[in-house]
Amino acid sequence: MVMQQTVIRICFEWALATMELRKAETYLHIWEALHSTLMPLGDDVELALAKARLYRRQDRPQDAWKLLQGVPTVELPPYGRAQVMLQLSHVTLHADAPFNALPALMECLALCEDIGSEVLMAQAKVLLARLYVAMERAEDAVALLEEICPYVLEHGGWKLQAEVGLEMAKAYFVLQEYDKCLVVLEPSKVAAVNAEDLLLGVEVGMMIARVYHMRQDWEARDRVADECLRWNESMEASREREAADVVSVLEGPHALLRVLSDRGMCVDCEEHTDPPYDVSKSTTANYLTCAEYGHCYSCESNNHCRMTQSYAEGSMWSALMVSELCWVGPLPSTNDDNAPDEPDPSMLLSKFGVRFPIGCQTKETGLFLTQKENGIMGMSQDPNTIVPFLVKSGVLRANLFSLCFADTGDSGSTDSYFPSSVGSSFASLYRTIANGHSYREDDAVLLSPSDQRKLPNIQIVLRGTTPGSSVVLSIPPLQYYTANADGSVANNIHFTQSSGGVLGASTMANFDVIFDMDQHRVGFAPARCDDAHGHGDFAPNVSKGQWTDKSFWEVYGTLVTAVLVCSSGGLAVLLLVRVLGRRQQHWTQVALEESDES
Repeated sequence: MVMQQTVIRICFEWALATMELRKAETYLHIWEALHSTLMPLGDDVELALAKARLYRRQDRPQDAWKLLQGVPTVELPPYGRAQVMLQLSHVTLHADAPFNALPALMECLALCEDIGSEVLMAQAKVLLARLYVAMERAEDAVALLEEICPYVLEHGGWKLQAEVGLEMAKAYFVLQEYDKCLVVLEPSKVAAVNAEDLLLGVEVGMMIARVYHMRQDWEARDRVADECLRWNESMEASREREAADVVSVLEGPHALLRVLSDRGMCVDCEEHTDPPYDVSKSTTANYLTCAEYGHCYSCESNNHCRMTQSYAEGSMWSALMVSELCWVGPLPSTNDDNAPDEPDPSMLLSKFGVRFPIGCQTKETGLFLTQKENGIMGMSQDPNTIVPFLVKSGVLRANLFSLCFADTGDSGSTDSYFPSSVGSSFASLYRTIANGHSYREDDAVLLSPSDQRKLPNIQIVLRGTTPGSSVVLSIPPLQYYTANADGSVANNIHFTQSSGGVLGASTMANFDVIFDMDQHRVGFAPARCDDAHGHGDFAPNVSKGQWTDKSFWEVYGTLVTAVLVCSSGGLAVLLLVRVLGRRQQHWTQVALEESDES
């Protein structure tokens, strides 16, 4: 009977690798029946791990998570506990919550270190590298994978070799080192074929297609994408129809810039400010295929392109990519007879509209469920953002945009982060100037608005490459404190970074921040961002004076020096803050707030 169980296990692994999930489930039932006759299920965790892997392939991460949570890990030997922690990390990453996978992954690595299991350690480090990429630490991911490569090539199986190459290619992709991507992907493709793992082969193939897309080798991209589509179709033909669609998990840069809810398809979405966007009712929308859009997170069975994005605080969304006619700003209503004469909406669309890829959400979690807005629009140096599309179509003359955050007094301010090395010095200085009031980063305190106004302003001085030039961002207490629902307030300026820093929206309120992407410069002009002055909803009132002339522009380099000053005392703490680098596209990455309106 032990021999029968071994044969069934081999058949299960084969069916799982070839994506014949119905067969895999049948073999698992047989395995479970044989297992129960040999020993109680609780005495062996191997079957539970096999079930969890099947659930992952069936796109059932919640079932896998519940199953693994029920395993009595305390009673297991260290190797068994390490296996469970590794599978939990896999499941959490599969559920698009990468940062939540960290505790289980760290426990797995510690157990592997204790028992000296190099193979399990290598598998865990592959997941850690994937997490590094999600944390925008691609260099660390490459270094980690290079460390385990010699062992994996000599002792690892084909599947592990393919996984190492795939994760290394994802890190190189983020670093825009596309030649290195292809160097590691070619042997990974061979390894995936030798492992006879169809899903892994599709993942590697789609990664190769993305690299060719970025190199603008359209012929090679389409050839590889067609090959992946054939693999995908073969998986579809061999598995149970009611199972979840196969996904090829592909991580990369944040190419999606605007997300609109598709209520007709969205299972876990809430109501927001505007009615949901319905693709079926649009006469101008077309679903994008994986070949048409080169930054897909996964490729659906109908070849539709899917994008997924997770955030550090746990929220995520998943969306299908659609090409749609888009424009910036509201269209005039045609139903108000008393409204002044306005241009016809169809004329505005033809003159100012541009066909642009948008994401129609099919799932949202966390703060995206409770936020007011329908979606999110990102602005960066990436050519797939809305501004370059408008420039290319002739709607705009220059690749330039501005952000103007109004000081609304609500809790929507996003946080700023600076190096931890100066945190204690700043806290000591602040306490001295604020008459004994402590600057507590993590603790909420009860302070009335009048009490807050008695505290000092914090000034951030940005010094550009031109000698003697600088821009001062003065942050009042009502701006660097965020109000909580219970009436308490919390600081939104933190000293937690190992290096570099992030300027959040709370530091930019009441400034018109202008980003000139063509000239590689950023400027700050004091403005009343809530004042339209008759120019519509998007025209701030920019103050006049020295800030509005040529001197307020600061040509940025990789590092900009920032001096934090408590203005009432005249003392300063010097910081080196990476504000906006030429290769850093996501400089405004900040923690989401429940009532963000920016």
